[in-house]
Amino acid sequence: MKLRNRVIAVLAGAVVVPAFTATTAQASYPTAYNIRTQKLSATPNTSMPEATVTRPIFLTDGCYDWELWYDGGTYNSRVIYLSYDQYTWLDYLIPENGHYDQRSILEPWSFPDDAFNPTGGDRIDSPPSASASATSWGSSLLWLYAGDSVHQSC
Repeated sequence: MKLRNRVIAVLAGAVVVPAFTATTAQASYPTAYNIRTQKLSATPNTSMPEATVTRPIFLTDGCYDWELWYDGGTYNSRVIYLSYDQYTWLDYLIPENGHYDQRSILEPWSFPDDAFNPTGGDRIDSPPSASASATSWGSSLLWLYAGDSVHQSC
């Protein structure tokens, strides 16, 4: 009888859906970072290897602010709807002749061919002091709100 009461209590608790404000939701889903810190060349070229940061991340469905991150600041922000899924989160820094290209990609595990790329890549002109100090780069994700799951839009 105790087991039956526990099962009923668990089922009853699962039906309750609490109301969240944006502040509560953002506190529940803190900003996620996919960041790497390394020394960069002041004169990058195409013969140098690209750098990557890769990690799995589980995301709930909703609208996210996806930003590329470089040397302490964010740029190229995009609000994007992401479905409830586990993703492979990849960030690349690709040396070109005289500059770096940066890319961030989210690949959902359920549909690996449906990769999201917020910008198609961004050019980062190499700072003159890059070889003398470490530089942090990558991307961040901040859950904003639930969005429209039917149309998968924000």
